[in-house]
Amino acid sequence: MFTVVVAESDAVVRMLVSQNAESLGLRVLLAADGAQAVTLLETVPDVRLLITAVNLPAVDGVSLITWVRSSGTNSDLPILAFGEPRIREAFRLLDAGANRFLPRPLTARALKAEVRELLPFLPSENATAVALSTEPTRTRVLFVEDDETMRVNLKARLLTRHHKWDLVFAHSAKQALAFLDRQEFDVMVADLEMAGTKRKTLLDNAREFHPDVVRIALAGPFQVDTSYRTIPTAHRVLPRPCRMDHLDEAVGRACHLRELIHCDRTLQLVEQMGTLPAVPGLYNAVTEALSRRNAGAKEVADIVSTDVATTAKLLQLVNSPYFAAAAPIANVHRAVVRFGVNFVRNLVLAIEVFGGGEMAAGLPLASLQQHSLLTASTARSLVADHRMKGDAFIGGLLHDVGHLVLARGAPQRRPQVQRHSWKNKVTMHEAERELFGATHAEIGAYLLWLWGLPYQVVEAVACHHAPLAMPGANFDATAAVHVAAALAHHALRPHAPPDVTLDQGYLAALDVADQVPIWQDMVEERAGQRILLA
Repeated sequence: MFTVVVAESDAVVRMLVSQNAESLGLRVLLAADGAQAVTLLETVPDVRLLITAVNLPAVDGVSLITWVRSSGTNSDLPILAFGEPRIREAFRLLDAGANRFLPRPLTARALKAEVRELLPFLPSENATAVALSTEPTRTRVLFVEDDETMRVNLKARLLTRHHKWDLVFAHSAKQALAFLDRQEFDVMVADLEMAGTKRKTLLDNAREFHPDVVRIALAGPFQVDTSYRTIPTAHRVLPRPCRMDHLDEAVGRACHLRELIHCDRTLQLVEQMGTLPAVPGLYNAVTEALSRRNAGAKEVADIVSTDVATTAKLLQLVNSPYFAAAAPIANVHRAVVRFGVNFVRNLVLAIEVFGGGEMAAGLPLASLQQHSLLTASTARSLVADHRMKGDAFIGGLLHDVGHLVLARGAPQRRPQVQRHSWKNKVTMHEAERELFGATHAEIGAYLLWLWGLPYQVVEAVACHHAPLAMPGANFDATAAVHVAAALAHHALRPHAPPDVTLDQGYLAALDVADQVPIWQDMVEERAGQRILLA
C-alpha cells in the first residue's frame, strides 16, 4: 500500500481528502499544519505523494513545498496543492514546486483525477466508467526550466492559454527524469540554458528509456542554427523566447505524427518482425560525440574518417552532380565545413543503412538506391527555404528505408505484396495497406523516430505516399519528398506501374500544380546520373 501525506488545517476538508485517497487504495497520514507534515516526511519512509493546502499554521504551504524541493530524500516527490481559485495563488504554489494545482471547493471527482495523474501506477477504475467517458485525450507536456523568472513567465503564458494540455513543470534534469520514470508524457520541452545540468544526459536518457516522448528544445537564436552540434537528440528546436503559436504548432504536429506512426497496426507489424535494426555504429558514434559541448567539425570528421568505406562513399557523393560543389571536396573535414555536422551525420546514416547488405534480402538494392538518391536531390531542389533543404534531402534519401526493414525482418512479406499488387491492380503501397494494415512508410518512419531523427525528416518519410495525413499549408520537406518520389519513379521506370501517385488536389491547394511539368523535365534530366550508396 502506497503512503500519502495530507496537510490541511480544516478537519472537514482533511477528512474529505483522506476518504477519497483511501478509496484509491492509498494509506493516508494526516497533518494539521506544515510542521507536522515536515515531521512525517522526515520520519516515514517511501511516501509517494504530498497533498497540501496553501494556508497552513506553523509552516505554510508554499514554505512546505519549497522545503520538500530542497530536501535530499523527497526532492522528486509529486505534490498536489490546492487553494483559492486565484491565478496568483496558483502561480505561487506551482513556482514553489507543486506539480498540480486544484482550486477550491474540492470535489471528489477532481481530487481523484488529479491523484491518478500524479500516481499513474494506481489501478484504473472499472471499464464501464472508462468506456462512458467522452472527454478528449489531453496532451501531457513536461517543461524543464531551472530559471525561476523564466519558469514563472512560461507558466503564466501557458496556464492562461492551454486547456487541452496537462502541464507539469520540473526545475531540474534530475526531477524531470524522475517524472518521466513515474508518469507518462507525450512531450518534453527542455531549455538549453539550464545552469549546472548535463542537459545531454537528460535528452539522451529520454531518448533511450522513453523514446515515445517528443523531445523539443528551447534555444537562443544562435543555438537554433547550430542546434544539432549541441543537442542531436532533440526532435525539434525552437528559439527562445518561444512564441506560443510556434510552440502550439510544434507540439501539435509532433503529437499528430507520433499517433500516425505509432498506430496499433504498425506496432503489430513491428512485433511480428521480432526486432528492429539497431542504430548504425558510425552514426551513433557521431551522435554521441555531438552530445558533448566541445565537439565540432574536426571531431566529426575524425570519427567518420576511421571507416574507410564510408569515407570513400561520402566523398564520392558530395563530389557528385547531385551536390554541384563549386570546388572538389578532398576530405571529410571539408565536407563537414561545407554542409554542416548534422547533414553529414545523417548522410553517414544513409550510407550505413544502404550498405547493410543483410537488410536487403530480396530487394533490388541498386535500383532502390538510385531512386532514393534521385528523390533526395530533387526534394532538396524543390524547397525554397534553405533551412529545409537538409531535411528534404535526408527525407528523400531515407523515404523507402521501410522496404529495407521489412526485407530483413519479414522477407516473406514482399512476394505476398507483389502478388497482391499485380492481381488487384494496386500499387505496392496500397497492397501493403490492404494486407497488413500498415506500410513501409510507417515502418520506416517508426524506426527513424526511435533512432532520434528530426521529426521533419520522420514526417517526410511517413507521408511520402499520403502528404495530407499531416496538416500543413506550406510546401515543406514532406511536400517536396512526395513530389520527388513520384517523379523519380516515373523517370527511372517510365513503363512500370506508379509506386507513388501525385496527389493533384494537395498540389493544387499549395498552388504548385502548374510547376509539375517543369519539375518533371528537371528530374528526367538528372535520371541519367548514376551513383550508388553501397
